[in-house]
Amino acid sequence: MPVVSTMLMLASSVSAIEVPDLYQASAVVTSQSPQARKISQRAAFKKVLVKVSGNNSVLDHPQIKRAISKAADYVRQFQFGRNEDNEQLLLATFDEAKINKLLRRESLPIWGKRRPSILLWMVGEDSDCAVRRVVSKESYGHLRSQIVKVSKDRGLPVLFPLYDLEDNQKVSVSDVWGHFYEHIKTFSLRYKTDSIVLSRFWYEADPDDPEGNNDKNWKLEWRLFESDALVELKLIEGDLNQVLDQLVNNMADRYAAEYAVKVSNLDNAPRMIMTIRNVARVESLIEAEKLLLSFSAVADVLLKTVNNDVAEFEILLVGESLDLLQGMDLEQRFEKIFDALADLEQQPIEYRWVP
Repeated sequence: MPVVSTMLMLASSVSAIEVPDLYQASAVVTSQSPQARKISQRAAFKKVLVKVSGNNSVLDHPQIKRAISKAADYVRQFQFGRNEDNEQLLLATFDEAKINKLLRRESLPIWGKRRPSILLWMVGEDSDCAVRRVVSKESYGHLRSQIVKVSKDRGLPVLFPLYDLEDNQKVSVSDVWGHFYEHIKTFSLRYKTDSIVLSRFWYEADPDDPEGNNDKNWKLEWRLFESDALVELKLIEGDLNQVLDQLVNNMADRYAAEYAVKVSNLDNAPRMIMTIRNVARVESLIEAEKLLLSFSAVADVLLKTVNNDVAEFEILLVGESLDLLQGMDLEQRFEKIFDALADLEQQPIEYRWVP
């Protein structure tokens, strides 16, 4: 299956979601003993490291393995609870500053809290090929729950259509199965996501297995659309749970590769001069500066000059300047200002503050 890829360019009108609880995770715990807590804290710490770095491979790093063995050193607080299967859980909140320091020290990426949102349209075909149904709360609810769980573990904002009266009247099962994007995109606008994924899964019968005992014959095809362009197309094969997990991991890996900041040495960190307009009010100036500091690509912000409603900032970067600019494309309160007379490469780094 061919893969169509292009650089992810998001319009200024996108509405990225700020993912909550990036530094929090839970794990099943067998008891409340110190030894059981230690094991569960390590498991939860692994989940947080993957969410924050955006990559499962971070767990293979030697110094990260050493940090995982001392997971308790990174725990701010924890509590016990139960999941819907009545299993006992340990819910741990980890120290954001310590984790970021660890990742930066090892020159590993950090994926900030603002992340592109995905609207996932999915249709499945039963193993006997008798019927096709949308994946929603009402049908394939357990599969929907699985995708939601894995998405949360990866810190990826995945939304399912409501499949309410409006969706059911305008988007059919055949529309999704046939990947009729031009039709579906019109009725996806209500969800205001950054991208749309059209996916379908089915069981492919094996002539050598007429009874259908091979659980690994499931196939899932998904297509990712950005700004009306097909930017990713993949076919996944395996057992059903595996292909659903891989779908989420593929999407998370793609976005993390684009937006996670690869940390540079702060001793020689690059600097950027940026102009922000429409900050005549002191409150607006403070909010804009605070928001700039919240980006994972930013180490520090210095206000250099203020003239009427125009402020000039010097920004100390953790990664590359492109990391920050791509992150700002996801923030609606910063509106990029383009100079119609300047070439694309010579565009000023200038934004308008939108209160």
